[in-house]
Amino acid sequence: MANGSSIAFIFEYEEKKILFGADAFPTVLLESLERLSPDGNVSFDAVKVPHHGSKGNLNHSLLEKINCSNYL
Repeated sequence: MANGSSIAFIFEYEEKKILFGADAFPTVLLESLERLSPDGNVSFDAVKVPHHGSKGNLNHSLLEKINCSNYL
């Protein structure tokens, strides 16, 4: 099974919100975040970057959509 078929999700608990990017492709994550907030950025307390932060799983458009200062 390819890495891109993994499941990314948002975990929310006690007013904290964390994006777990799994191994999702940046285009898939961006499309999903656009559905949540079509007109602006999405704020997270932390983001677990997809696929260990590899350049193939992150791009400028995705990072611009996310408002966060804690990347894991």
